[in-house]
Amino acid sequence: MFKETCSVIVYRNAKEKGFWNAIKVFNKRRNICTPKYVIMIGEEFIGLQLKNLTKITYGDLSITLKEEVDSYKCFFSSNK
Repeated sequence: MFKETCSVIVYRNAKEKGFWNAIKVFNKRRNICTPKYVIMIGEEFIGLQLKNLTKITYGDLSITLKEEVDSYKCFFSSNK
């Protein structure tokens, strides 16, 4: 979902900031990384809104999700 995968960010935090920080990051990602998200395309925001209402901007999305958002942008722009 994110540019930096959950496993990579947890590992990086463990190396850089220690075990307890990595556990904190793991729990945060586990709570927000659920398959239930909404693609939001508006004048002020393009990206995802997660189940817990966290918003991920287009620039922070993984390549796969950027492609999905792009396909919706094309759909909406062709149906105006």
